[in-house]
Formats: sequence, structure tokens, C-alpha cells
Amino acid sequence: MTFLNISSKTRASMARRLASFLEEHTRVQIQHTLANKAIAAIFGHNEHSLSAAIKQQGGIKLDELNDGHTVRLGCAVHGCTRDAAVEVRLFDLYERTDGVRIFDQQDYTCPYLCDEHVAENERGAIGTRAPRDITQYPFSNQHRAQGVTTYRPVEKEAISTSGLVDFGEGWTMAAALKDELITGSRRVKDTFYVRVGSLKTEISISLRRGEFGIEFSQSHVIKTPMQIDGYRTSRPWNDTPGSALRQAITGLTQYYNAATRAGHVPDESWLIPY
Repeated sequence: MTFLNISSKTRASMARRLASFLEEHTRVQIQHTLANKAIAAIFGHNEHSLSAAIKQQGGIKLDELNDGHTVRLGCAVHGCTRDAAVEVRLFDLYERTDGVRIFDQQDYTCPYLCDEHVAENERGAIGTRAPRDITQYPFSNQHRAQGVTTYRPVEKEAISTSGLVDFGEGWTMAAALKDELITGSRRVKDTFYVRVGSLKTEISISLRRGEFGIEFSQSHVIKTPMQIDGYRTSRPWNDTPGSALRQAITGLTQYYNAATRAGHVPDESWLIPY
């Protein structure tokens, strides 16, 4: 058998037409992801047969399995492998003519801490621990902003899995997050928040079903001293949620890894808002 070579764009278009045809003429609703996989099987774009791509389980659909994991949220202290116990925040008060303004935001220089490092952070604090003053901490408020560090217990339900679930072959979302350079991660619905290496800036990666499969967008791109410009992929989508998340993560970690191997010291300026 000779397989025809078709582009991913053509395959996606054919998949949409297949899904529409089945809904109109057979009253069978079929997911675009399944139609895309069926077309791929027909034209030999993967090793799976058409019968393996389409399964009968309460109607024609892909098996969708939630891996049931809870994304690990790690302590921000470099080298610490413990789970985060609190979200770290910066609190301050501004007196104005029209009243008092409250500043209360997550500390992006140290977003999370475990119990042990919370205690160490407080023991090592230097200053009055009062609004409008600058208190120096071992881990939090590394930019020495006015205000005081406060802590909010991590809400486990806010980081549990929900929304998109894994399907198809290849990477799972949990496996994609196990990259050795991902030092902290959490999930809120279909958005993943990660930190890379020793960088403290939290990067968001959002997944969604789109025209070509699972599309992704991210809050930052990476530009190390070895790059002319920040890396921006021309193909921000993949076949499955896990593969899309993996693609977004490696677009960050591969350049970070190359720069540190060349002797460059990681700096927050490497991450550019996208």
C-alpha cells in the first residue's frame, strides 16, 4: 500500500469535513480530535490503523483518560525539593487624600515556600516588618520593595486537574511537567504555571482545543545571551494536550540549558513577556 503525503493543514480540513458529514448524515457526533486521528491513520501519518483510532465506547469517540494527578507546586528556594505550603505575598499600605490604598499581590521574586523555609524566612528577616518600610528577607521580596511579606496557605483544590484530559498516544501532561528544568508547577483548569531552572518568574502556558488540534499560548518567551531574539514557535499547536504542553516547555528549557552549559548565569531578564 502506498500512502499519500498530505500536509497537517489539509489533514485538519479533511477531518473537519469528516466530522460534519457524520453529524449530518448519521446523527453521530464525532470529536474533531478523533476525525483528525482517523484521517492520519488513513494517510499513514502514524503507526495506528483506522480501527485502532476509532473505538466503540458509548458511541464513536476517542478514549479520554484523566490521569488523576495533582500538579506539584514546589518551594521557590533553589535546590529545595519540598512541596509548597504557602503562597508568598507582598503587603503594603498607601495613605492617600481619598483614603488608604492596600497593595496585596503575590511576590513574583519568591512565589511559594515550604513550611521550613517560611520559618527560615521569618527568622532571617531584618527590619520593622511594617508597611511603608523595607524589610529584608532571605528568600522573599528580593527586589527590596516597600512592604511586608505575608503568607497564604496553598489551596489544593485550586491546583487539582480539571478541564482538558489526556488522550491519544505520546506525552501525557504529567510527563511533560517532569522536565528536569521545571522547578515548580501548578495547574488552574487548562493553564499551567511553571518556573524554569533557577528563574523565579512564573510562566503561564494555556491549552485550548483549536483548528489544528490542541493550541497553546504562553506569557513569556526566552531570550538568552546566545539568542538574537526570543524564541517564538511558528507552530503553536500539537495533536494532544501532553504533546502541546511538552512543546511549549521545551521551547523554554532547551535554550536555558544551552546557555547555562555555555557558562552564562541565569537572569530574570532572559524571560520576555509575550
